[in-house]
Amino acid sequence: MGICGQEISRTTVRNGLLHLDGEEWRRHRKIVSSAFHIYILETFVQNFAKHSDILTTKLKVLADGITAHDIAPFFIRCALDIIYETSSSINTNAQKGNDDSILNNITTVVDTIALRFQKPWLFIDWIFNATELGKK
Repeated sequence: MGICGQEISRTTVRNGLLHLDGEEWRRHRKIVSSAFHIYILETFVQNFAKHSDILTTKLKVLADGITAHDIAPFFIRCALDIIYETSSSINTNAQKGNDDSILNNITTVVDTIALRFQKPWLFIDWIFNATELGKK
């Protein structure tokens, strides 16, 4: 998974938002609130609209009224484009399918975090690192 994935996993599982107690949350509330203030979010609407239009165009091509399709990958790619461009001004072009490396890395990190939640003994780093998943 690499160093980045391990850091994301460690932060999310142990020190991240999932484990904040009331006092710690109160200390960080102003920072979090300002990041999600309505005026800040309004600046992202153009980005949301641009990537949603790409998603709509891709889904219209599939829509024949007869065939069922798995649309989850389309929404994942759209969300990836929106999140990356909004947070870091990097356009991944995930919806255009040019490069799946970022999508694959994110999927690996999310799957690893999910497995660590399912198997609490993997919270212990030396045990996790000794597994095939930890080596990956």
